[in-house]
Amino acid sequence: MVKSIIAENSFSLTAPIAKASSPGSFRRLYVVLDGTFTLHDGKAASYNMDHAFFQRYSHAFDEIVVVARKFDKEDSAARPGEGGNVRFEALPSYQGPVRFLRAFPKVFMQMLRIARDKEGTVMVRTPSTAGNMMGHFMVMVGRPYGIELVGDPVHAYSKESLKHPLARLFQWMFTSSCKFLCRRSETASYVTRDTLQRDYPPGPKTRAFHYTSLDLPKEGYVQKPRKAESFQTKEPRLVQVAMMQNWYKGHDISLELMAELKKRGRPMTLRLVGDGTMRAAFEDRAKDLDIEDQIEFVGQLKAGEEIWQELDQSDMLILPSRQEGLPRVVIEAMARGLPVVSNRIGGAPELLDDAQLIDDLSASQFADRIEATMADPDLLARQSKRNLDVAHRYNQTAVQKRRDACYHALKYQLTAEAQYI
Repeated sequence: MVKSIIAENSFSLTAPIAKASSPGSFRRLYVVLDGTFTLHDGKAASYNMDHAFFQRYSHAFDEIVVVARKFDKEDSAARPGEGGNVRFEALPSYQGPVRFLRAFPKVFMQMLRIARDKEGTVMVRTPSTAGNMMGHFMVMVGRPYGIELVGDPVHAYSKESLKHPLARLFQWMFTSSCKFLCRRSETASYVTRDTLQRDYPPGPKTRAFHYTSLDLPKEGYVQKPRKAESFQTKEPRLVQVAMMQNWYKGHDISLELMAELKKRGRPMTLRLVGDGTMRAAFEDRAKDLDIEDQIEFVGQLKAGEEIWQELDQSDMLILPSRQEGLPRVVIEAMARGLPVVSNRIGGAPELLDDAQLIDDLSASQFADRIEATMADPDLLARQSKRNLDVAHRYNQTAVQKRRDACYHALKYQLTAEAQYI
């Protein structure tokens, strides 16, 4: 079904974008999402969604309004997300189902007001509580909206990811909601080329696109792949880059695989880049497994050069994840010529070859693949070259062209036949 929709709705990036004369274009875009926004010098700030992140929408819209929860605590490491034509409209800082229900009346009135703004439209980034709720408001009032599907709710709300007694209910609710919103949207964009599209297809009149959320400038690429001799080390260094807010990124699996490698007498170290509320629990787990000497909790690093330097000093990126759309950190690692081992999650198979993928989220399978790969420097060199070549497909200029086509289609509500880019 999805293939037939893609074939019928084909569109070229080089084709001129027609602007519908009726109805009129929108000047304001509300970007509605979940996220952890704190404060930096009094302004809404985040580790991975800063001002530059939201500026991408201003290629089409005059004013960008970020609608998300904001927690009133200063964090000097977080990067400001507002400024210029990007402003922040805070939702109540709820956490968990109980606090959400308490905040619901205020959220309801806030979203209803946004849905009725005739000068603006909405881009919902989902799966997310705020994004999905806003999408249903737009359907309720009969107004056009766009959706950016950045992950799979089947995985995001699984009992393994949430570890919550209502996980299966949430999983069913968000999966059904995302399918419905993709079908009813004016524009639907996916971070994957075809993976998410199979389960969450666009409607027959929806203009559909695909692009990553990552902005990877030319400085993010190394000039040459790594050579075999660079991998000939007595104690290889593995790296994982992920926030520690929940169980999504499989830090527990990372610790277990390191314990397995230690048991096998394979000396390796693992650097965990990122921070969050779960960090103390993972540090305790490392002690329980008696692998403190192999694990270094690096903490949060700034996006860009600090992350690139960490990747450059490592021999392999690992991604034992329970939820992904198109894993951005894998693209960044590939751009540094770094081999990767990941489970087959989300769009990871669109980025990596079979030699870098395992079938199950299993510590023993990860340990098997890592051990075998690190013992073959020539294989690692081939993976380095292959990954660098593939990463160039996701350069910032090419990705922004796809985004611009999507944003203009939403702004002008194009009357031409549906597009798939």
